[in-house]
Amino acid sequence: MSESLKLLAGDNGERRREAATLVWNETLVHRILKLIVLLEMEMRWGLLSLIVGCCFTVMKVLEVINADWSD
Repeated sequence: MSESLKLLAGDNGERRREAATLVWNETLVHRILKLIVLLEMEMRWGLLSLIVGCCFTVMKVLEVINADWSD
């Protein structure tokens, strides 16, 4: 008998919640949702990096334009 099923057999409410969590964490649906969340977080960081990079590039271009006009 798996550890999660042994916990479900207990009468303690806290143990049942722990067991339900273990059972949920072993499901394919949980793994897929976890993967989606991780990918979404990674995409957000990628988008943030892209925005910061674009802002930095625009600032540098404006500095060059300003330097050319002040000569």
